[in-house]
Amino acid sequence: MATWKKVIVSGSSVAELSFAGTGILSGSGAVTAVTDTATIDLTLSAGSISGVVISGSIDQGQLATGAVTTAKLANDAVTSAKIAAGAVVTAAIGDSQVTTAKIADSNVTTAKLADASVTDLKIASSSIQTGHIVNSAVSTAKIADSAITSGKIAAGNVVAASLATDAVETAKIKDANVTTAKIADAAITDVKIASSSIQSGHIVDGAILNADINANAAIAYTKINFAGSTILSGSGAITAVTDSATIDLTNTSGTLSAIIISGSVDQGQLATGAVTTAKIADSAITSGKIAAGNIVNAAVASAAAIAYTKLDFGGSNFVSASSLSSPSQGSAVLTVNGVAGSTIDLGLQTGDSPTFAGLTVTGDLTVNGTTTTLNTSNLVVEDRFVFLNAGSGSVAPIGEGGIIVESGSAGSGTAFFFDSTDQRWGVAYGVASTATSVTAGAFMSTAYVSVANGIAASTAATAAGFDDEGNIAISADGEIYIYS
Repeated sequence: MATWKKVIVSGSSVAELSFAGTGILSGSGAVTAVTDTATIDLTLSAGSISGVVISGSIDQGQLATGAVTTAKLANDAVTSAKIAAGAVVTAAIGDSQVTTAKIADSNVTTAKLADASVTDLKIASSSIQTGHIVNSAVSTAKIADSAITSGKIAAGNVVAASLATDAVETAKIKDANVTTAKIADAAITDVKIASSSIQSGHIVDGAILNADINANAAIAYTKINFAGSTILSGSGAITAVTDSATIDLTNTSGTLSAIIISGSVDQGQLATGAVTTAKIADSAITSGKIAAGNIVNAAVASAAAIAYTKLDFGGSNFVSASSLSSPSQGSAVLTVNGVAGSTIDLGLQTGDSPTFAGLTVTGDLTVNGTTTTLNTSNLVVEDRFVFLNAGSGSVAPIGEGGIIVESGSAGSGTAFFFDSTDQRWGVAYGVASTATSVTAGAFMSTAYVSVANGIAASTAATAAGFDDEGNIAISADGEIYIYS
């Protein structure tokens, strides 16, 4: 009778074995608390165990006085907890064995130090503080070069006499601390003034004379106010003149020559015929600029290719009462001016078998027939779960289905299928491509992973319906059971 049996694998402990009913150990159910390295003498029919030392079973009562020799002690086995207080005497300590790490902090007192034993090498860096130094003991010779930083100088103690000639550099002067009083008369020359630093507010009214203006200054005309001048008679100021305009100031009458103000040329300034083709910018003539009825046939290029959507056939007699209809699938009839033509066979009627170089179906595709053949090198299916055996409920055995991979002779192969009788996945060889039922040659084993510990995992596997021969159950604590 098949039951769940525990699998003992390499590394399992002796406690995993059950001797109940075997007669190997008389009256014993199982060997427990025995280490993996223990030796069991199974040659005694009485079931006694010889040469077995159970881990943790030897206590002080089993040890004879002096039984634990140096050879019995493993390296590093004697810890500080095993040594009694005051048990380590001077004779037990080897020469030079007391290292820095062995001395507790603050335990080397003055009395432990020999006279003159603290040399400069023994003093840690930055360890001598102010309280350790005798007053006036720090002489000039004791101070290292560049050792006196700004933080060491008391406020107000650097006087003029302390400064060397030319010692005060730009970097030493704090921003905004050179006041007017600090600047000597005539000390600010042109090279001392940064570019673009003199603004209007710095110049005294009337201080700029004609001689101060460079001959190439190119002062823009917009900067000049002619109000009250005699340069342009009766004019207040020149306004609304573009930067590219030319002003003739040599004429004492104040006339302006060759000036065209932006936006000032209107229809009145244009002579008849003045706007030639060359004056018109590309794409400047929009439909709104063309008067109705001014585009004649001669104006249309022979290669204009005017789209038919641009043509209005209203009221014309080009085509009337015309239509294209399909009286049946795969046929078409063209009616022109009310006269129907012959029915045209498009080759797509229900009895036709058209061939396409490529076909894309955006809706659902239903194929009714006996065999569907796909002669493709690769088959790509988006569906994650291919639904087989749909609509075959009337064919026995009900609920079975799978796939057949052609192998061996043509038209047959190896089947991987679900056996509804045994409710298991099976494998069979030599199955015909037209087969409607298969007898399994072997079944697939499944692994049921349980959240329960120990033998409870196999109970859970049975409840889930996985109690079939060859199946295994794995408990949460790593035990393995096989149903056989």
